[in-house]
Amino acid sequence: MPKAKYESIYKDLKQKIESQEYHCQELLPSENTMVEISGCSRNTIRRAVAQLVEELSLIHIAMCIRDKYKTDDRMKILEIGCGEGRDAVYLLEKGYHVTATDISPVAIEHCKEWFPDYSNCFQVLDCLSQHLDEKFGFIYAVSVLHMLVLDEDRRRFYQFISNHLTDDGFALLCTMGDGKEESRSDIQSAFDLQKRIHETTGTELLIAGTSCRKVNFDTLGKEITNNSLELTESGITSIMPDFPTIMYAVIRKCSHAK
Repeated sequence: MPKAKYESIYKDLKQKIESQEYHCQELLPSENTMVEISGCSRNTIRRAVAQLVEELSLIHIAMCIRDKYKTDDRMKILEIGCGEGRDAVYLLEKGYHVTATDISPVAIEHCKEWFPDYSNCFQVLDCLSQHLDEKFGFIYAVSVLHMLVLDEDRRRFYQFISNHLTDDGFALLCTMGDGKEESRSDIQSAFDLQKRIHETTGTELLIAGTSCRKVNFDTLGKEITNNSLELTESGITSIMPDFPTIMYAVIRKCSHAK
């Protein structure tokens, strides 16, 4: 099913939730009903709903953190690792000032193509080696930190955040892990093709692997404090459907570093 079809279903569902046609915690129409209304397959409906759930769960986490720490609605927001851009666009449509970045030129090119009204808000950025000429009141990076295996890469990541936060700003990091176990992949084989089974079709696929490092809360806390940052809170949350369990940390610049 073309991307445009499930995107239109996803946008329709989101609009109805935001307009409260579907109220908070109210069940969506059944899968059978949505298939009849849209005239598409169950897989397309599931893909649209999965995209909706993932976006709204992440945005809910980010906005809860923003509201908890009483940040200014006019503040500048930076997203590191924006991917397809859905989260950034959700905030942009709400009137927030967002700069959405990704290391992939292809991802940014697609974001500019899919969201032409906000094309100037997307840019390519390697946060380990590049800098921006502005600071932000809120920075969030989801599923980025755990892809950095080497200590030096992780240090550069934290330094980028420290250098780009305003003195009273906060950052939200979400990284794979349960807060207890630690592991790291072999970066030499990070992009080797690996066999995966598609969860819907059962088809065997060859997918490029990636690097991954999971740390526990103790290690995470030490990394943060060793890089002139202060851990404000941390815990376990979920970003469905991809991350039923994921660690989060809210950080800010240390008082002596301001």
